[in-house]
Amino acid sequence: MSAISIEPGDASFAASGGKQLRKVFNNGFSRLAIKVKTTNNELYRTRPIYAFIEGGKDISLEILRLPGPPHKDKLLIQFAEVPHEETDAQGPFNAGAQQGECAISLDAPGPPHKDKLLIQFAEVPHEETDAQGPFNAGAQQGECAISLDAV
Repeated sequence: MSAISIEPGDASFAASGGKQLRKVFNNGFSRLAIKVKTTNNELYRTRPIYAFIEGGKDISLEILRLPGPPHKDKLLIQFAEVPHEETDAQGPFNAGAQQGECAISLDAPGPPHKDKLLIQFAEVPHEETDAQGPFNAGAQQGECAISLDAV
């Protein structure tokens, strides 16, 4: 079992943005300092960024997604064991004391796509060797469309 865990796990947001809460659990007995990072600082904000979690306890983590294009990202929580007298949660990370990390996926899927495959046709004589020529000359006689759905 990892020293920390995040519940619930992965998060899915609308591309228009939103806010979700997670619990970050310290699964051990030692006091931990944590640092929260994302792979996309333009679209995501978290509160807190730095914090302490006592052994066997948890804290709330707020994840805010700003409006933006659909994208898959990650949220990473780094941790370091710290003594009870430590008062600066950022200090251990400035000193390079990170001991581990835990990650979840952040997903903002886009709307389903509806595309069409359009097939145009023209009647041509058997001796025609340039398949593009009749269309360049405006000889199109009809078309057939097929819907392509991607979800």
